[in-house]
Amino acid sequence: MTERMHGKTCSYCGLATESTPYFSNKNKNVKRYHILCSIKVGLLDIEDRFWAKVLKTQSCWIWLGALRTNGYGEFCLRHGSVPMYPHRLAYEIAKGAIPSGLIIDHLCKNPRCVNPQHLEAVTQREHVLRGNICAKIYCKRGHLISENLAPWHKSRTCLLCINYLRRQHHAAKVALFNESEAAHMRVKQQ
Repeated sequence: MTERMHGKTCSYCGLATESTPYFSNKNKNVKRYHILCSIKVGLLDIEDRFWAKVLKTQSCWIWLGALRTNGYGEFCLRHGSVPMYPHRLAYEIAKGAIPSGLIIDHLCKNPRCVNPQHLEAVTQREHVLRGNICAKIYCKRGHLISENLAPWHKSRTCLLCINYLRRQHHAAKVALFNESEAAHMRVKQQ
C-alpha cells in the first residue's frame, strides 16, 4: 500500500512526494516524482551540474554555489524551480530518500558541507539537542570561527567576514566619490 500525503504520490516509486515535488509538466494530470526518482527516470540530469559546484576537501565538501542568508546553500533543479538545500540533495543521491518526519543534520556543523558522510537524518528534537551542545563553529560564509574570532565583538563573529564587509563598504564609498568627482568635473567643463 502506498503512503499518501495530500493525495500526491510519486509516479516512479509510489510513495508520497515531498511538499515541492518535481513535476514532469505543468498540466493538471501530471506525473509527480521524488527528486531522486526523477533522476532515475532520466527527467533530470543534474548530478554533473550539482557536483561541479562542490569543492571536495579532505574533510568537508564545500558548496560553492549560491548561498542563502542563513549560510546554507541553495540549488535549483531547473531554471525557475523552487530552490532547495544542496545538502538534502547530496544525501538523497548518496543514501536514498530522506525518511518521512526526519531532517538532515550536519555532523560537522558546517552549513555549506555536502559530504554525505557528514550528513545524518535525525528528528527535529535530536537536531535541536545537538545544536545546543555545540557552539557555532563556522560562520555563514564557511570560515572557521575559532581561528578567526573577532576579540572585541560581543558575539562569536568572524574576523574575515568583518574585514570583507569593510573592504566592500570602502570600495563602494570610493566608487561613489569617484563618480561624484567625475560629475563635478563635467559640470566645470560646461
